[in-house]
Amino acid sequence: MNTLNENSIEQSFIDQLISQGYTYFNGTDISPISDNPQRENFTSVILEKHFKSSLKKLNPTLPESARVEAYQKVINLGTEDIMENNERFHTLLTNGVTVEYTKEGRTKGINVTLLDDKNPENNSFWVVNQLVVKDNNNEKRFDVVIFVNGLPLVFIELKSASDEKATLRKAYTQIQNYKKAVPSIFYYNALCVISDGIDATTSSVSAPFTRYLSWKAPKEIKGEIRTELQLLTEYMLNKKTLVELIRYCTVFEQEEKKDEKTGLIFQTKIKKVAAYHQYYSVQKAVEQTIRATHSKEGDRKIGVIWHTQGSGKSLSMVFYSGQIITHPQMGNPTIVMLTDRNDLDDQLFGTFGNCIGLLRQTPVQANNRAHIKELLKVSGGGVIFTTIQKFSPSEGN
Repeated sequence: MNTLNENSIEQSFIDQLISQGYTYFNGTDISPISDNPQRENFTSVILEKHFKSSLKKLNPTLPESARVEAYQKVINLGTEDIMENNERFHTLLTNGVTVEYTKEGRTKGINVTLLDDKNPENNSFWVVNQLVVKDNNNEKRFDVVIFVNGLPLVFIELKSASDEKATLRKAYTQIQNYKKAVPSIFYYNALCVISDGIDATTSSVSAPFTRYLSWKAPKEIKGEIRTELQLLTEYMLNKKTLVELIRYCTVFEQEEKKDEKTGLIFQTKIKKVAAYHQYYSVQKAVEQTIRATHSKEGDRKIGVIWHTQGSGKSLSMVFYSGQIITHPQMGNPTIVMLTDRNDLDDQLFGTFGNCIGLLRQTPVQANNRAHIKELLKVSGGGVIFTTIQKFSPSEGN
């Protein structure tokens, strides 16, 4: 009988990822002093050698100077604040890095791709354990880090369920300690995962413990007992889902907080990533939208997503809109957000206004009936907010 300890949990997790197409390395095998160095030194949190080769693979037709400039922009994010750097990097990761290129005396902007979101298999997925990083005179050894194209996008902290003191809360606290000791690795973080080998939850780098949630299978699995970690690995860390979560289901918002000691109100940046129910419902809604509007059997009818209170319906709408706006089959759609109360209209408009990075455009709120008519005259494009009352007939009609 296998002993359930941290090492066996780690190896089982890695084995499952290998079976899903990941490439495995122990941290020592790719360290700066190994026979296969992928990092320039022990302070590096990016696998520079692999990142450079990935840039070439993803951008084969671009001049080397463009790739070098993009590399420098990723390596040097410009601040020492985790959340500011994290948002800057996320923008580069999802939108690409714009660099200037001069040819025949003419300068133009070109886009360097860091992540292939159209073909997830075109990216490289490495799982690395026992990674040693030195930062600010601190040396830390991380359990498991998932690198996509050489970038440390997923941070996994594992504990052992056989140890009564090794709880998920302890794993979460460990990540908070790492953020203070080695903040640089979290500049590039897309998701954090904590597990004791049985239970497993996930959320963003800025999330409180209460926002760490398990990831479930899209359908009930009968006659099979599997741990939360196995389910999360199969269904969230599969290549397609992981890329879609990063590209279409991640937003940054400003949130007001109160300093308990001084009583002062201040603004803080937070990162939100879709929970499993939001991801599945949005993907189904996008699929049905394409079927209803761009297939032979399309009937222009999509369906309904039924939300419970507190399930994050506003963000689900943001994730859906962001994916539909950029979907190649949708052209340039106009999205109208229709509610039946002014306070709901204001609330939803505020949420969307915080997520311009994903939407790639600024939402507009209709002031009155004439304004909504004007906004809808466009041939396509735009995210418009209005209440249903503005569609009532004019007087006398």
